[in-house]
Amino acid sequence: MRDRDVRKHVDMLNALTEAREERDKAQKETERLREALEQIAFPIKHLQQEAEREGAKLDGAMAIALSNDANWLKNIAKKALEGSGE
Repeated sequence: MRDRDVRKHVDMLNALTEAREERDKAQKETERLREALEQIAFPIKHLQQEAEREGAKLDGAMAIALSNDANWLKNIAKKALEGSGE
């Protein structure tokens, strides 16, 4: 191969690598945002899973109150949009 062909091939490989990295980043972002949407759509399920992870028992009345609290749900969305993921 000539130098120009080699450079072109290397440039194409670099572009492909960058595209894959961007794809992976977008997939992670999509998954993070999807998780936030699931927390908002199914808050009690999320609270139950969180309680199990922490070895705690879910307070049913509190879970119902939180699942109906628009500010609590809105904060989940805000955190996801800010990129904190928590």
